[in-house]
Amino acid sequence: MKNKGFMLIETLIASTIILGALIFLFIQFSTIKRSYDNSFRYNTIPGLYSGKVLVDFISKNGYSSLDQNLSSSTKGYVLLNGKCTLGAWNLTETKICEKITSKMDASHILYVGNNISNLQNDLKNNNYDQNVFNTGFKKFVLSINSIEINQRRRIIVEYKNNTYAVIAIS
Repeated sequence: MKNKGFMLIETLIASTIILGALIFLFIQFSTIKRSYDNSFRYNTIPGLYSGKVLVDFISKNGYSSLDQNLSSSTKGYVLLNGKCTLGAWNLTETKICEKITSKMDASHILYVGNNISNLQNDLKNNNYDQNVFNTGFKKFVLSINSIEINQRRRIIVEYKNNTYAVIAIS
């Protein structure tokens, strides 16, 4: 009778250790899988390329109106979304700008200053415009490194195919 009790306790201890190891492995592999899945949505090559075309166009036309709107914004970003003449940015070549933004097939285009931490804090505290930031876009913005060494501005793009890109402006 005593041997059966010892075997039962031994079995319970062994199964607890094995179950703990399996749970640990599951947590580790689920994190790796999530990172792998994100690699196909975050900063994809087509997304970075089309965003870079927009950045190059804006850099040739200057940032002054965007910077003015950003400094007066309490949100920490300026929502562009093809508004080439509607106060967000007054560009001289609006037809080219409209073609670039329409070809990008983007849901949202944000112009963000060199300090993105205020925007990220608002997103963490659920103090944001839910028409702009859906769950996926919110996760992407929160994943961006908030420390920019060279004090560069950024364009953050959410595409309609649920891919995302952030392009630093030098």
